[in-house]
Amino acid sequence: MSRRIVLAGLASVVVLAVWGFVGNAVLGLRPSIDMQRPRDMEQVYQVLEANLPAPGGYVVHSAANDAGPTDDPVFGVRYSGLAHADAGRTMLVSLVTWLFASLLVAGLLSVTAERVFGSYARRVLFVAALGLLMAVAGDLPEYDIGRYPLGSAALLALNTLVAWTLVGLVTARIVRPVR
Repeated sequence: MSRRIVLAGLASVVVLAVWGFVGNAVLGLRPSIDMQRPRDMEQVYQVLEANLPAPGGYVVHSAANDAGPTDDPVFGVRYSGLAHADAGRTMLVSLVTWLFASLLVAGLLSVTAERVFGSYARRVLFVAALGLLMAVAGDLPEYDIGRYPLGSAALLALNTLVAWTLVGLVTARIVRPVR
C-alpha cells in the first residue's frame, strides 16, 4: 500500500471526525434524527428495560396487527447492549471503520482510469460518487416500517454524501498522479 493511500486514509479520518463534530454538535443533524426523547422518558425506559431480553432490533406494533395490517403505528427499537460509559470504546470502533473505508476509497481512486485520475475535479467527483452510492444503498433504505421517516432517511443520506465529498476534497489532493 502506498504512502499516499495511507496518508489519504489518515487525513480522511480527520475530515470525517471534524465533519461528525460540525454536523452533529454544531448543526445537530444526527441528534435531530436519533436523539429525540419520548414524552415520559422514565416510563418508556422502564418498559423497555423490563421487556427487551437481549441486544437487537425490535418492532413494536399494536396487537391488532397480528390479525393483519392496520393503520396503527409501528415502532422500531434498537438496543446495542451498550451504555453511555461505552462511548469511548465505540468511538475507537468508528475510527477504525472510517480508516478502513477511507483506505478502500483511496485505493480505488489510485487504480481508476487515467481520465479520472488525471484531474483533481474528477478525483473529487469519483470519491463523492462513492459517497452517493453509500447514501443511496445504506441510508435511503432506512425509510421503512419501524425505521426512519423519509425526511430522516434523506437527511442521513445527505450527511453521508457531504462527509464523503469532503473526504474527496482531501483525498484527491493526496492521491494524484506522480509528476
